[in-house]
Amino acid sequence: MTFQRLIAQAIEPVPQRRQDYGKSLRILAPQATLTKPLSECDDWTDLMPPSPVAKPNRWSPALAMERLGLVQAAWPAGRNDTCHGLISGREVSLRPNAPFPLVVFFHELGHFVLGHSFKRASRRDCDSMQEIMAETVAFAMTAMVGAVTYDSLSVSWFYLANWSQGLDLADELTPERIADVNSGIDKVWRSGW
Repeated sequence: MTFQRLIAQAIEPVPQRRQDYGKSLRILAPQATLTKPLSECDDWTDLMPPSPVAKPNRWSPALAMERLGLVQAAWPAGRNDTCHGLISGREVSLRPNAPFPLVVFFHELGHFVLGHSFKRASRRDCDSMQEIMAETVAFAMTAMVGAVTYDSLSVSWFYLANWSQGLDLADELTPERIADVNSGIDKVWRSGW
């Protein structure tokens, strides 16, 4: 399935068949979910339990950090917004109580390999496109390592739907951007394998 089709499906309205009225999509994680530094996570299951229906493989966050030349920075004190991860230059920070630290980590790696973590004189992609592209990398990687669950899928779906509001994706999803995302997925996959 192409990147364009995935995005198109992600922004289509979903029929209301569930009776919980979205309660399962409000994921609160007041407790610490990131219990050790990324550089010590030799296996992605240190960040998130594997999906019960997938056969997980061995992808290493520590190896990815090393190969990409990234370092983990502390979460900024006093930051009280809804952001769960940050990347600036070669420093990545994850909120200690992020509900899905592996998905957040993949999202930030997506920003890094797509070049969004460095300031440029002229930005090629608007913030919305950068977020859509990074989340697509995160979603693909979560599926590739065997970590996708209903809740992580729902969070990614709503994240993509939110950031794509107001965009004409038929115009925005150029072959160049699609190639960039596919290349980004490949870079993140190879970095930790």
